[in-house]
Amino acid sequence: MSQRFFLIILWTMGLLFSELFAEARNDSLKIYNLGDSIVVVGNHYETSLKNMAYNYQIIPADQVKRLAIHSALEVIDMEFPSAFVMEKKVLGYGVGTEGAGQLYLRGLGGQPNTGVLVLLNGHPDFMGIFGHPLPDVYGIDDIQQVEILSGPA
Repeated sequence: MSQRFFLIILWTMGLLFSELFAEARNDSLKIYNLGDSIVVVGNHYETSLKNMAYNYQIIPADQVKRLAIHSALEVIDMEFPSAFVMEKKVLGYGVGTEGAGQLYLRGLGGQPNTGVLVLLNGHPDFMGIFGHPLPDVYGIDDIQQVEILSGPA
């Protein structure tokens, strides 16, 4: 009985190792050695808005506080003719396809609103998982100015 058991184990091990060696021989993945690492360098430079080729509009803080009641999106909807903001729902603007806080800039936008980039203090503002902005957080308390760069169209 033990001799039969030993032969079965030996046969099984032989099959396993033959499959491992067969995979190693038939592997078609080529490995390339690049030697030194590759470094990509990009330059960031500051320029005045007056020197840019884009169409831009700026609203100062006093005008934002005078025009808006709850959100900076109200000012954008009133002051920028190329922007269209969906109206608020009962619980705020909301997010996602059923949310009302969609911002369209010259026809670009969508549901969810991933076609318009919103920057707060120079940093992109969007929800991490879905990639759309969160319009309910655009209060009017600490706004210095509102800028819209609508592109060269």
